[in-house]
Amino acid sequence: MGKTPFLRLASLALVLGCAEQRPPVRMNGVEVHGLTAAQVAQAVTVTHRDGNVVYRAPRLSATREVDLRRGPVVGANLGQIELGQSGFLYGVRAGGSSTVKHFAAFQSDFIEGKNRFASVTLADGSRPSFRTVSSDRRQCDPDCYVTFETLVVDLPESVLRSAPDAGVPVTITLDNGNRIDVTIPAAYARGYLQAIDAAGR
Repeated sequence: MGKTPFLRLASLALVLGCAEQRPPVRMNGVEVHGLTAAQVAQAVTVTHRDGNVVYRAPRLSATREVDLRRGPVVGANLGQIELGQSGFLYGVRAGGSSTVKHFAAFQSDFIEGKNRFASVTLADGSRPSFRTVSSDRRQCDPDCYVTFETLVVDLPESVLRSAPDAGVPVTITLDNGNRIDVTIPAAYARGYLQAIDAAGR
């Protein structure tokens, strides 16, 4: 499977790494191709929570319209819905600390059944720690399609600071052996860091 821009996982297997043309990755409805670091920095939110400061970059997503009427569907006929992958960078500065811990969150509508996240590998071969967070299905209206897990990866700041123009490659491996190659766009990583640097002054 070829590399796809962030959080297409497949941002993870989110997505659609098939022979068809892949859907574009967007930020706030705008394709990330040609996106500048300044545009990303302006969209980063800064929130104070429980004594900590949380920096969150805007969500990147790649979706495709799927017609569920073409096959058997359990429950109500959902018709055409948008399925895909999405993700975002965020950082947490603990109260009184000058250090920010960075994370990448990834969600995919295509990780299901027994397939689960087994490992995450960076370009230098290192394997950062990660965890999964389950979605609260009670928040989903009847018959809606939900993402059941979010993958949260610890990212060293050095990896983001040294992002090459081609972006930061991240490889996610499922326990069935399937691989999802994701790329965090360079402008996205740089804009996220610019916002954190500016807020910390």
